[in-house]
Amino acid sequence: MGTGRLIVLTGPSGVGKGTLLRSLYQRHPELYLSVSVTTRSPRPGE
Repeated sequence: MGTGRLIVLTGPSGVGKGTLLRSLYQRHPELYLSVSVTTRSPRPGE
């Protein structure tokens, strides 16, 4: 198994984490995305 790299996006609501993540994934589709965990109710598609 090779060495991996963990990228963590964190910040308050509305700062563009999702936008940045979508852009990163479009440019690097070989990346694996983890499922986030939160105490709020699931959003559609989660």
